[in-house]
Amino acid sequence: MEVKVQQINSVLQPRSKRPLDWKQGSADVVTVGLGSAAGAVFGGFVGGLAGAASGAGAESLVCSEMVNQKPSQLIARQSAVGALAGLSAGLATNLLHQTLGALDPLAGAAVGMVVGGAAALLLPNRAESPVKSHWSNLESTQAPELWKQGLTGKDVGVAVLDTGLDTHAGLRGNIAAFHSFVDDKQDPHDDHFHGTAMSGIIASLGKDSKFPAVAPNARLIGLKVADDQGKVQTDKVAQAIRWAIENRARYNIQVINMSFAADDHDDAAQLAEISKAVDEASAQGIIVVASAGNDGPTPSRMQAPAAASTAISVASTETHRSRDLSKHTLSDFSHRSPEGEAHPTVSAPGSGWLEPVTGGGYWMEGGTSQAAAALSGVMALWKEARPELTPAQARQALENTSYTLHESKAAQGAGSVRAKDGLDFLKK
Repeated sequence: MEVKVQQINSVLQPRSKRPLDWKQGSADVVTVGLGSAAGAVFGGFVGGLAGAASGAGAESLVCSEMVNQKPSQLIARQSAVGALAGLSAGLATNLLHQTLGALDPLAGAAVGMVVGGAAALLLPNRAESPVKSHWSNLESTQAPELWKQGLTGKDVGVAVLDTGLDTHAGLRGNIAAFHSFVDDKQDPHDDHFHGTAMSGIIASLGKDSKFPAVAPNARLIGLKVADDQGKVQTDKVAQAIRWAIENRARYNIQVINMSFAADDHDDAAQLAEISKAVDEASAQGIIVVASAGNDGPTPSRMQAPAAASTAISVASTETHRSRDLSKHTLSDFSHRSPEGEAHPTVSAPGSGWLEPVTGGGYWMEGGTSQAAAALSGVMALWKEARPELTPAQARQALENTSYTLHESKAAQGAGSVRAKDGLDFLKK
């Protein structure tokens, strides 16, 4: 069994350290400034060439760390901006020559840089694009509406069975416990990245509180069941689930998140034991959330742990950075079940989350892993409001209040989760 990372585009740089605030602004200033300066000194044609070259060079340096963008498109865009700046400055300078006489080359260059730099500040801040995507996901789940009610997942324990948990600055205050089932290191650590990323969607405040998690104040219990290659030790999963049951009272573990799925090559007996452990946790009142899998769009049989009868399995949706639910779609990669077989319980945003990176910083990817983490955050909010909430009651609320995406139940389950609507249903 492996943690399956669904990258939403081929440009993704998993080890990106930040979503680029100052580097993008610098690229814009260099592009427009050099193009304008060259245009002012040498004329529009040379200025256009200089602007295009500086734009391509500056943007290529930034693209290695961009998230959710295509470098080829950005480089072309920046080259065009630089060429336009150079041509415009050249034409303006020619006009000044004709009306005011010759312009000193150094003065022309200085004016070009100042004007170009000022113009660059008017360009859209591409670093905000991932933040907007993150917030559209949050708004889709209605998590901010529960925050307004004072619900942030405070003191609710979420056990994250994954590759581990890094002491990232955004997560450090949320870590309540850690236990590794695959190595001898018992201090929080993540030699992959997946577990840290999923934990950051569930519970954290995010950088400067600009991109908080779904349940910002929930407590994280990292249970390492996968190695540095993201390979889940299948025989350790049931053991980790039972550890969570045994330590439920100690850490107030109310939710278990498993952002991975088995395949046909995994040992059937071990998978059956995982499903048995899931049912044991559910019987103790722990809500078990599992990703449906990234094996879409071709229908296939859903695998453990999502296939466990009491697990809440999660498909992935795309918000397309829109608050309009009618524009949301099911992700192409999201699991689809054959009609009549076990299918996802519900859907949640799976792409566009800003996630903490092992060692510091943030990055972006997509998959049903992220969708499951988002739903685990919602369950933490519900558990804070109603500690006695049972898995069966949570499932009923999800099935009665999720937003239908006009997809089959075999693909979307009940639809896209709505945290406030679900909690209102539970209060009736």
